[in-house]
Amino acid sequence: MRKRRIVIIGGGTGLPVILRGLRQHYLDITAVITVGDDGGSSGKIRKQIDVIPPGDIRNALSALSESESSIARVFQYRFQNDGELKGHVVGNLLLAALTDMHGDALEAIADLSNILNVKGVVLPATTIPLQLQAEMADGSIVLGESNIPKVRLPIKKLEIVPDDARASQRVVAAIKEADLIAFGPGSLYTSILPNLLVHDIAEAVVASRAKKVYVCNILTQLGETEGFSDADHVRVLHEHVGAKFIDRMLVNEKKVAPALFILTE
Repeated sequence: MRKRRIVIIGGGTGLPVILRGLRQHYLDITAVITVGDDGGSSGKIRKQIDVIPPGDIRNALSALSESESSIARVFQYRFQNDGELKGHVVGNLLLAALTDMHGDALEAIADLSNILNVKGVVLPATTIPLQLQAEMADGSIVLGESNIPKVRLPIKKLEIVPDDARASQRVVAAIKEADLIAFGPGSLYTSILPNLLVHDIAEAVVASRAKKVYVCNILTQLGETEGFSDADHVRVLHEHVGAKFIDRMLVNEKKVAPALFILTE
C-alpha cells in the first residue's frame, strides 16, 4: 500500500509537536520550514555567515529523527556558558558548518538527515535567508521576525525581503504530489505565513487538489493574534495569498489549564 503523502508547512516550536506525532504513522512526510528567523542562536549565525537560519530546520530534523546515537542526543544541546557560544545550539552550528562547506543548504540538510536517520524530508521554504517586514495598523513599518511581536500592534500586512525569493523544485514537487497539506500550529505571521509569501509555494498550494488543513494554535499569541478568532487566522492567510484555499480547520474546543500557559513578552 502506498504511503499517504503529507506536507506540513510552518516553523517555530509548534510544528515539531505535529511532526513527532506523524512520525509514528505509515506516512510519507515532507516538512517545509520558514527561513525568516532572526532571533537567538539562528539570528547570531545569520549575522556572521550568509546561511538560512538553522533553528527551525534543526527542530524539524530532531522531531523526525529515529536515531538513538550520541550525535542525535547532543544535536539539541544548547551551550550555557558565559562565552561566545552561550545560547548557541550544537545542531545550529552543524547545519551552518555543513551549508558553508557544501555551499548548498539542501545538501547540508540531506547530510544531517542521514546522520539522524530522519523519517521523512525536511526542506527550507527557500534557500535564501529571508527578512520579514510588517506594516502595522498605525502605518509604521517593522523589520525583523523577532521585532514584529514586540510592537504589540495589529499587523496589517506582512512581506518578505527579498520578495522574489523562489522555492526549490523539491518543495514545489512535494506540494503537487501531496494527498494532504497542513499548516501549523505555530506563529501565524512569523512562522506560517512567510512560507506562503514565497510565490512558488503559494501558487502550488492553491493549485493542489490535496485537502488543506489549518491547525490552529490553542492560545492567542501576544503581538500577533491578540483579539483573533480561529476564523481570523484563515482570513489572514487567504488575504495575503489572494485566494481561498483552506478546506478544514483543526481547533481546540476544550478549556486550556492555566498550568499549561507559557506567556512570552
